[in-house]
Amino acid sequence: PLTLEGQLLGGYAHGLGYALFESAQYDSDGSLRTPSFLDYTIVSTGEITTTPELVHIETTTDSNPENFKGAGESGTIPVPAAIANAIEDALRQRRPDAVVDHLPMTPDRIVELLNGDK
Repeated sequence: PLTLEGQLLGGYAHGLGYALFESAQYDSDGSLRTPSFLDYTIVSTGEITTTPELVHIETTTDSNPENFKGAGESGTIPVPAAIANAIEDALRQRRPDAVVDHLPMTPDRIVELLNGDK
């Protein structure tokens, strides 16, 4: 159970990073502008201000001889979509045509969307 909880919380952190921070950026000549972790922001415990409540529903499977099931991905998958939808809903209060169509959703990107920039 603790291993599974760690996988789910780690997936949650990865989802936050993808949705809000992680972006490989390139110059107009194709040079990488984010070549190290000093330039490429990844999520750390400082950015995780809330921890989701985890609810486990155990079910059996007979799809493999050991009855194993994957679970770690379930922490990663919903987080970016939930954040993107929440931001889009908020933006549409000011700009009904705002569309969050790529991540990460940085403060600069939010300002662009509020100004109607694509």
